Amino acid sequence: MTLYQLLADNQAPTSFDHGDEMAFYNRYSYKLSDNEPFAYLSKMVDSFGIIRANIVLRAIMNKEEIEKEFFAHSKLLEKNPELTPMKEFMDNVTSTLPFHLYELLRKTIGAAI
Repeated sequence: MTLYQLLADNQAPTSFDHGDEMAFYNRYSYKLSDNEPFAYLSKMVDSFGIIRANIVLRAIMNKEEIEKEFFAHSKLLEKNPELTPMKEFMDNVTSTLPFHLYELLRKTIGAAI
């Protein structure tokens, strides 16, 4: 008997509706409806769509955590003049992230995009 056969024979059957991916989606899908480019993902009903939405949700959550840490440290950078080059570097790096470019384009062109 192969390892795959042994695992397949002894796994507990669970439906997608009761799995971790669905629980994660149910808990955090509100973040998608608040984010215009991804709002359509907040209405997923099939398992593939929910997995796609969860990938975007995890990216949004990572972005939020990075921004939270960055802003917490940027206050420290502002108070210490010797760290000004680091602050300028971080500002340049974050300003070129796709999300910020999209927001800039949206403000420039308007809500048409």
